[in-house]
Amino acid sequence: MSIKTLLPILLLLSACGALPTAIKAPSDVEESLGVYSSYSSEKRAVAAPDTEDSLGVYSSYSSAKRAVIASPDTEESLGVYSSYASQRRAIAPDTEDSLGVYSSYSDAKRAVAAPDTEESLGVYSSYASEKRAISPDTEESLGVYSSYASEKRAIKPDTEDSLGVYSTYRDDKRAIAPDTEPSLGVYDSYKRAISPDTEDSLGVYSSYASDKRAISPDTEESLGVYSSYANERRAITPDTEESLGVYSSYASERRAIKPDTEDSLGVYSSYASEKRAIKPDIEESLGVYSSYASEKRAITPDTEDSLGVYSQYSSA
Repeated sequence: MSIKTLLPILLLLSACGALPTAIKAPSDVEESLGVYSSYSSEKRAVAAPDTEDSLGVYSSYSSAKRAVIASPDTEESLGVYSSYASQRRAIAPDTEDSLGVYSSYSDAKRAVAAPDTEESLGVYSSYASEKRAISPDTEESLGVYSSYASEKRAIKPDTEDSLGVYSTYRDDKRAIAPDTEPSLGVYDSYKRAISPDTEDSLGVYSSYASDKRAISPDTEESLGVYSSYANERRAITPDTEESLGVYSSYASERRAIKPDTEDSLGVYSSYASEKRAIKPDIEESLGVYSSYASEKRAITPDTEDSLGVYSQYSSA
């Protein structure tokens, strides 16, 4: 069949809409919810504008190979193309202010444009291998890039004032300014030196079991701070013991405590082998050092008017 014979047939088919036409996708095609959300291997051009503004149009085209045209306004909807794991595209700065857009792009090696892209919740939170530099204002949201375990970047001091930001950076060796620690549990597994004002929050750096450093007096006034420092060998100033159970697991801690440190409940209650001399005023609290069965020391008369203090001292 010659070209002249085929031409009328082709024209007829084109008029009937049976042949595909090259269609450009305007920017309004991506603004619906979840459009093409399951196109993980979808490589095709998005067709006419009226096809994208409905919910779930062509949502099951998993093997339809077309290229998605993503203009900057296409990312402002929720989860649009969120499963495009292998989709390599550049996103404009305004595309990151939506919730979880492209959150599963673990292999998408892209540079996120402007610093305002990080202020939303969990944007690109699963970019474990994403090596990018973030501007200071990008860390003020909750849990942004919280799974960047191998992310080696320098963060400015103002970036740490949110809750749990970069809390899983176990291997991240960085110096943080003092104002970064007033939040709860920020960088709790970070092996680094902290300024004195960084310890006044609850449980900050509580898992530093092998972290050998000196803490200023004001760092111990919170509950259970550094409570697991079993091997920590350091001298604590008197005001550090006034909280409940601080350093309660220091069974082998060998240090001298001043009298005012014993007036809290059960402080150092597990110091069974702690051989030290205690002043008379430290026995007036309830059960302080109640398990010191082998403590061998003399108690002054005013120490016996409390309930059960040293009641187990059978061999005293």
